[in-house]
Amino acid sequence: MVKYIVAGYHKTGTKSLSAAFRSLGLRVYDAPEIHLYMRTTWIDFLAGKITIEDVADEYENQNVDVIVDSPGFFFWKEFHRIWPKAKVILTERDSTEIWWRSAKSFFNNLNQWAPCKYGWFFNYLSPTAYSTLVGLTYPMMLMIHGTLKMYVQHADLDNPSVMNIMIARYEAHNAYVKSEADERFLIYNVKQGWGPLCEFMGIPKIAGPIPHHNQSKTKNDTREFMDDMMTPFVNQCKKEIYITLTAIVIGLIGMGVAIAFIVKHQT
Repeated sequence: MVKYIVAGYHKTGTKSLSAAFRSLGLRVYDAPEIHLYMRTTWIDFLAGKITIEDVADEYENQNVDVIVDSPGFFFWKEFHRIWPKAKVILTERDSTEIWWRSAKSFFNNLNQWAPCKYGWFFNYLSPTAYSTLVGLTYPMMLMIHGTLKMYVQHADLDNPSVMNIMIARYEAHNAYVKSEADERFLIYNVKQGWGPLCEFMGIPKIAGPIPHHNQSKTKNDTREFMDDMMTPFVNQCKKEIYITLTAIVIGLIGMGVAIAFIVKHQT
């Protein structure tokens, strides 16, 4: 049964919190695991083919202790109803302005990461990449951020309306979680370190800061982070691309041979 549901938005320290949980031996499902092991489940849910209870069953089947990142954090209340003993952690930044600057920087940098920047190549030659884009990424971003204008070919992050839409969603989400908070909830800023987290978990306090992941201050930071985090998923897509390209080449060669044969026997 899931023990912790992290209800915090992107760019609120969730990757650092994931690293902290993993250091304690907990089985965490964050973005990499979602893309590798929960991708089809979430795609089916977002397409209306299965229920949120079915999604929860799959998390249980895979012995997950902690749910982090999208789309799971968006359904924190539904999961908390299913697992009433689970504890909920809302990660947040010092201010909305700081969150927006971080989110804008991350998405701008993300769009320069090769699999996104050259997504047309990935998406049309890899069935996995295409189904993920259409069935998971786009519905998830619209659902959470209210717009696609932070992502690659749709990117328009300097548009003030995009900022207003994303900030409104972020603030509304945090306010909603806080309105439901009780003793099973922790409102947490990773800058607070291990103290509040250990107390909330009921374990002895750990000295020092928690791990710091995904700073994304520069394009290189984001590229290295995404390469590290998403390599297994990207490699899976690359294998499909190689197979597709090989099939195309073999098909073209076969077509050429067939045309040459026809021409030869018509002359």
